[in-house]
Amino acid sequence: MKNSIFALVACAVALQAGGCMKYTYDGDSAKIPTVEEDIRIISKNETLNDEFRVLGTAEVSGDYDNIPRAEMIDKLRKEAAEKGADAIMIVEQSVLPKGVSTSGGKQFQSGYADDSSNQSWNSLSADVDMHYGRIFPKKTEGVESAGSYTRTIRAKFIKFE
Repeated sequence: MKNSIFALVACAVALQAGGCMKYTYDGDSAKIPTVEEDIRIISKNETLNDEFRVLGTAEVSGDYDNIPRAEMIDKLRKEAAEKGADAIMIVEQSVLPKGVSTSGGKQFQSGYADDSSNQSWNSLSADVDMHYGRIFPKKTEGVESAGSYTRTIRAKFIKFE
């Protein structure tokens, strides 16, 4: 009884803190799941020399201040493994005020390579993660805090032939 009450309270606190992640997937699955650690993360700008097919499209989103990008990538990796994908191609990512439509279009930025070979994107990503929405140290009338933003990542699950 005490454990179930504790679990219920912990869940309520997590929901209140905005720690929920939303995941959607539209597509197929390969016949055999893959090992999560073997899944490559690639950019839509990366040239692929191998033949591949797109299994489907996934989207993960959550509260910007409470769910780090790495946790979202881990979620995509876990789901891609279950679907039998060999790679995740990041095609779009955004940080938008809550309530703004995430239906795509001009609000999204292209998914750039997020690896050590592209220092400019890493610098920009780190800057956004550290400072976006934190111009004012305290919440001021009419200014949204960082907790008022939603981070969204869209990706394609890839199966190499």
